[in-house]
Amino acid sequence: MSYIDTFDHQYVGSFAGLPIYYSRLPVEGTGGADFSCGPDNLVLGGGGGEHPALVFHRSDCLAMHFVIHAVDKHDKDARSVNNMFGDFPIWDYLEVPFAELFEFAGWSVMHYHDFYERCSSVAVPRPFGVDDYLSFEDWLAICFGELVWFSFPDRIENLKSVRTMHPNLRPIANNVTIPPPGYPMLYGRKLNEDRVVWGDHYFTQTTQGLKE
Repeated sequence: MSYIDTFDHQYVGSFAGLPIYYSRLPVEGTGGADFSCGPDNLVLGGGGGEHPALVFHRSDCLAMHFVIHAVDKHDKDARSVNNMFGDFPIWDYLEVPFAELFEFAGWSVMHYHDFYERCSSVAVPRPFGVDDYLSFEDWLAICFGELVWFSFPDRIENLKSVRTMHPNLRPIANNVTIPPPGYPMLYGRKLNEDRVVWGDHYFTQTTQGLKE
């Protein structure tokens, strides 16, 4: 059993061979591999007993990293960016340090190395390194910002004006995979009348739409 199996969570999908989780309720960890998380976070890896977790913070900032590249991935000077977003304070989101967006809970040097290798692999649909103008941090923020933008819109209500300005954005990474319909729902857990039930997926298995 991994650390994340000690509390209710949903299985979202996989990224570079690692599971993505989401908790609807806030969880207070004790530090190290036992991380804290809640509805404002996505989590890659399950912590102690599984792969150490990477906790993603500031979903709105992640989403804006995706948006700025989805709108125009080449033209990034300040004037053109300001013209694309009008009065929206885009730099308040893009200039947040990556250290505030990515929390590597209990990772060792070997974990960093292995994760970099995973993300650079041709087994990833759009691996790191294909776009040579991106840093690893940019690439990672785009991948998860894309997921937030399309699948967790309720977590970025403060970006409604951006969605209105750019309503037809298309995915540019496509690096998150989910089980096809008909596959057994094995991951995630929820407490149901004092009984733990295993198999709680964020995406439904019939239409692949969002759960209510």
